Amino acid sequence: MTGPYETEREAMAASAWARQGRDGDMRASNLADLAAALSGVEVGAWDRAITEWLAGWEPSTVAVVCGLLSRARAARSAVSAADRAIRWSTVAAVSVVALVAAFVSYRHALAVVRAHGEGGLVAQVYPLTIDGLIYAASMVLLDAARRRARPPALAYAALGVGIAATLAANVAAGLAYGAMGAVVAAWPAPALMISYELLMLIIRSGTAPVPASGTALPEPPAGLNGHGHEAARIFSAELSRGEVPGIRRIRRELHIGQPRAQEVRDYLAGATRT
Repeated sequence: MTGPYETEREAMAASAWARQGRDGDMRASNLADLAAALSGVEVGAWDRAITEWLAGWEPSTVAVVCGLLSRARAARSAVSAADRAIRWSTVAAVSVVALVAAFVSYRHALAVVRAHGEGGLVAQVYPLTIDGLIYAASMVLLDAARRRARPPALAYAALGVGIAATLAANVAAGLAYGAMGAVVAAWPAPALMISYELLMLIIRSGTAPVPASGTALPEPPAGLNGHGHEAARIFSAELSRGEVPGIRRIRRELHIGQPRAQEVRDYLAGATRT
């Protein structure tokens, strides 16, 4: 039971100590409740000290703290699940539209290629050069966005050429049926491009930006006695992804105590924000 609790009696009844018939070590029961609420969470020496301190309080107080932690985690999981549902349903819808538009656009381009002298395997693969160019250009732009790098002008040019080519092929396929036929035949091209760019937008928004490799960190404080440089070298991969290692790992890798590990982590956290 995780609450919310309206009365102290409700909170007491939810505690491990009460569930065990109020027999045994109350402190040990409180620690069991806290350990369950903190399952999967990395804790340091000071965290454990505070946990030990909390275990000395009334079980009803510990139950409220554990309930708040559990409900906060559940609320976050519910939001994440909703976000995932929205994201994947959008991906599915966009993918279906893109596949249909790509198929129709390919058939139109194939008809134009065959009408102008190509046949066999050459005619079948020729339209793929258009879609392949659009795909390659979009991937280059996506990679640049992830690395926070300036997109190359060639990628924009290639994307523009690919869009123009697929639009021209679709229009040409429908010209035999008049202006309205050209408009109808042209529609798969913008539908494909819009769907594809929407899909790329979803991918961009769901991927954490990765700083360019080789980005120099600020000079660490002299008081770290070289530990800042050593930490930057050891944790370079994590830092390049914008991740900061935990205090426990810093202590283990650098063989230093809790206070100095906290100073090193503060330096690394500040460096990743600059």
